[in-house]
Amino acid sequence: MPPPITADRLARFVPAGYRLVDATQGALTGPGTQGAVLVIEAIADPGSQLGESGRRQVILLARDAGDALRVVGRNDRIVPCSTCGGLAGDPYGYTQVDAGRFTIATGGGSRERWANDYTFAYEPDARRFVLDGVKRSVTDTHTDAHRIVTSDPRDFGVIAFDDFDPGQLGDAPVLDGAE
Repeated sequence: MPPPITADRLARFVPAGYRLVDATQGALTGPGTQGAVLVIEAIADPGSQLGESGRRQVILLARDAGDALRVVGRNDRIVPCSTCGGLAGDPYGYTQVDAGRFTIATGGGSRERWANDYTFAYEPDARRFVLDGVKRSVTDTHTDAHRIVTSDPRDFGVIAFDDFDPGQLGDAPVLDGAE
């Protein structure tokens, strides 16, 4: 039986100059496996201006054949900085891990609130995670107008987790003409 994934074990994957924002554990690479998704943030310089916050990175951890945790993916473009959510505050929402897949949710805005759910699935043959689905939405908090756009690999092709950049998905949904 593999050793439990403790906070001390996870802390070993947080580099100096970073802090752990969130750690979500689950069957990351499939049923019966145990892994974790870490969201870390560079510690801001004490002399930095208000509104300047550190870059964030997502680290995927899975067990190897010897049950040791190993990094199986990294991405520094998915989760925006803690002050990048507008008046709504920190745009990082949560991470959910299901067997062989995980979703990262972000959101923010002010009058128009935006939200993104990025879902990745594990490809065992390639030993990597790929983008499996995107749900993007916008809501006008004054009129309750709402629009959701979903897409899948038929729309964006095969994109590895390490290479994924939300900015490459094209324009986010807008409310012009939405009911």
